[in-house]
Order: sequence, then structure tokens, then C-alpha cells
Amino acid sequence: MTATRIDSLLPLRHKLL
Repeated sequence: MTATRIDSLLPLRHKLL
């Protein structure tokens, strides 16, 4: 379940940067 959360945060942060 943690992997899914990290996977969702990874692309989100990349898009913000």
C-alpha cells in the first residue's frame, strides 16, 4: 500500500518541479 502512495507522489512532485 505504501508503494502506491510513493508512486503517486513521485510523478506529482516531478510535475510540480
